[in-house]
Amino acid sequence: MKKDNLLLIGLGTLKNKGCEAILDVTASQIKEYNKNSKVIAATVDYLNDKEQHLDKVDKYIRHCIQRNPCELTDEDKEAISKAENELFDYMNFERVYQRKVIEEIPNSDIVLSIGGDNYCYKSSEWLYTIDDSVKKNNKKLVLWGASIQEGDMDDELLRDLKRFDLLVFRETLSYNLASKYINKEKLLLLPDPAFALPKEKCDVDIPDNTIAINVSPIIENANSEALESVYKLIDYILENEKYNVLLLPHVFTEDCNDIDTLNKIKQKYSDENRVIMLEKSEKYSVRQIKYIISKCRFLVAARTHASIAAYSMGVPTLVIGYSTKSKGLAKDLFGTYQNYVMPVNELRWR
Repeated sequence: MKKDNLLLIGLGTLKNKGCEAILDVTASQIKEYNKNSKVIAATVDYLNDKEQHLDKVDKYIRHCIQRNPCELTDEDKEAISKAENELFDYMNFERVYQRKVIEEIPNSDIVLSIGGDNYCYKSSEWLYTIDDSVKKNNKKLVLWGASIQEGDMDDELLRDLKRFDLLVFRETLSYNLASKYINKEKLLLLPDPAFALPKEKCDVDIPDNTIAINVSPIIENANSEALESVYKLIDYILENEKYNVLLLPHVFTEDCNDIDTLNKIKQKYSDENRVIMLEKSEKYSVRQIKYIISKCRFLVAARTHASIAAYSMGVPTLVIGYSTKSKGLAKDLFGTYQNYVMPVNELRWR
């Protein structure tokens, strides 16, 4: 079988367990199909991810973006300065930052943009230069497991999406939106890769009848009453049920760490032994966290891939949703997102 080199771009950080799940499953499935294939992952968090390292990934390279510019040589800095002075030539500016990735493209057979949220929230511009280089090198370009939102669609985004040879969306709301603008022959609807993630048993004691709660800084910051709603839920459980409450983080990035929000909840219930935090939770792999979720009776989740872990194992799940992806996943699974997803601007304890 031909040995293909697959370049996976768009990875943020393995400190986000959703990113880890997508990379883990994608790389594993590539190797399962062709064990001779080489998988190269371009990541924004290069120093962390190359140390954490997933077995099926052969090589990590740097994604350099403006908020994480990595190591720039004097030549790079001069090129950036020149680009800024030439009426801010954005493409040249980004081409300097993405030099490591662009240098890898000629050696690649297929480039997978492991989409996830990269094409939501008007945050995809940093990928346009790479996509442009992929097509100039006559390589196949695939958008993998993505969501998109109507409010983010502009001429630049649409122009970039039309570059792709294949676009794979993870829920029908995004698929249907894309089909308004892009030939359906280029579109596929497939589950988020994380649905296929195996669980891995780990040495952690989860009490019987445990309800897991995952709340993120995104939810806390989006609605001033979000934490009060969580407190009311926990109070109800403690007063009326025999369940334990496990505070379960799923993202550990410095700028949006679930532990920061969950610590506030734990502090409020510091004298309550039925409310527990997972000790050193960041040390667990995403497969192990999926195992932990599998031991729970119920999950309340803000993070999409925490909910996917539960969905895929039949653990009853309430999603605190804030975007198309959570609505789309619920709609595809249950036929409607009403009563399954509650937008944060409507979040109340009822």
